[in-house]
Parts: sequence; structure tokens; C-alpha cells
Amino acid sequence: MIIPKMLYLQNVLADGVTTVTTPTKNQVKNNTLRDNGFNNLNGDGGGVGYQAGIFDQGYGDTIQNNSICGAGYTASNSNATRVLLPIDVTTATAPVVKNNTTCSTASAETDVRARAISTVMSARPAVPQPIR
Repeated sequence: MIIPKMLYLQNVLADGVTTVTTPTKNQVKNNTLRDNGFNNLNGDGGGVGYQAGIFDQGYGDTIQNNSICGAGYTASNSNATRVLLPIDVTTATAPVVKNNTTCSTASAETDVRARAISTVMSARPAVPQPIR
């Protein structure tokens, strides 16, 4: 079985930047993503690395029942040179994000860049916990 490191959905207008204005309704469901590495060290422009388990730039897309695990997706591992997120929907319109899990060991992990992520509670790092 191949376990992907990232799922990337980008639905934009002809300018290549602006999110589409009609619903795309893409679905990202029941995936397992694993990555303990920091692989993209230059990707977010300005020399800042960027890595997300699931990136969505669409309209009305659903991200549900995915398991995202590893240091490479843990926002608390972000710093001045890299941004790490399990799910990034900051450029999406009306995304539906529910019942996803992460194996983060952080007791409270919030990232303003990913409004889909709120609090993650985990007493045991090996047991995935819901992102609510």
C-alpha cells in the first residue's frame, strides 16, 4: 500500500490565484497521510518552507475522516523558517472539515493559518485524536 504524503486540491480562476466562485464540491475522505520529515524547506515564498497534509483551495469541498500523522504536519513544529499544518483551508470558500484525526502530542494546537484546526488533545501520541 502506498501512503501519500500530501493531498493538494486547487481550483482557481484563469488568473491562477483566485478561488473559483462556483461550488467545486470535491471530496477528500478516508485517507491516511504520514510524514515525519520536513521536506519543503523553501515553498511558501520568501524562503519560508510550507507543508500541509491536505491543502484545499476550492468552494464547498469536504475534508472528512482522514488520518494525518507525523512531525511534518504538526503546527507546533512550525517556526520562522517553516509552516507545518495537518489541514490548510485558508484559501478555500465554505469548506466542510470534520472527523479528521491527527496523532499530535500537543495539548492545545491552534494555527491561525488553518481555520479548520482548533484544539487537539492527546495523552498518548500513538492514538489519533479528533480535530474538532
